[in-house]
Amino acid sequence: MEVFAQTNLQLYNQLRRQGRSDEELRLVRAAYELACILYTGYFSADRRPFVAHTVGVASILASVEQPARMVAAGALHNVYGNGDFGDGLHNAAPESRRRQVREAVGHDVEEIVYRFHLRRVRPMLDDGYRQSIERLAQTDMPVLLLDLADVLEKHIDSSVLYHGDGSWIAGPVDRHGEYLVGLARRIGQPKLAAALEQGFAEVAADPGLPAVLRGPQERKHRTLVVPGSCRRRVYPVLVNAMRWLARPSGWGRTLRRFTQRLMALGRA
Repeated sequence: MEVFAQTNLQLYNQLRRQGRSDEELRLVRAAYELACILYTGYFSADRRPFVAHTVGVASILASVEQPARMVAAGALHNVYGNGDFGDGLHNAAPESRRRQVREAVGHDVEEIVYRFHLRRVRPMLDDGYRQSIERLAQTDMPVLLLDLADVLEKHIDSSVLYHGDGSWIAGPVDRHGEYLVGLARRIGQPKLAAALEQGFAEVAADPGLPAVLRGPQERKHRTLVVPGSCRRRVYPVLVNAMRWLARPSGWGRTLRRFTQRLMALGRA
């Protein structure tokens, strides 16, 4: 399989080799910078930094010669579904969020990302999946390409096998994989079709992942890992004061110092 980018530098170098203009490079970089903000501390179920997944989707779209607005949309494709805007909302696209994305990458990219939020097809085992994605192929080609690139990215380096529970990806692909490959060919994306076919085949042919490399069963989606220095805690001065007073000698020392201060004020 073609090697797709997993870091911002790999993506930038890929675009440079393609001869992309400064304006295109600036747009993709802006998208990546926003993705870093919205996915700070988040890791995929395979334990890659989550931005590696979004960069991978962008790289796949670049490899099939999509315009810069699509590459940028790939780097942000599901921010309204799982991005951390700091507003406590989940799977939502209020105007405040849309404004933040528009300010970073412009109206055209934001509109694609917003449509992906509204119209993307979730993996399903039944034939409703094929019917839904067929409708998408008829009505919104950019969202369809984002969807296919997202599926492919989850098979790069057999990523899905490293999920604690990747059945929500593997099950639908087992049933609909050939259909997705055929769909990519039908919409004029033979390179994408070949990459999908190879990615699915590599996962299917894997001899079996050692249990020591698989995440815990509950690890299905992205997770937040908060650095110790960023965790919420009681105001440090209060904590130190409580620790001081909790020691047997703390009360006596505090009382003596308080008395000495009062006496000094009296003498003044």
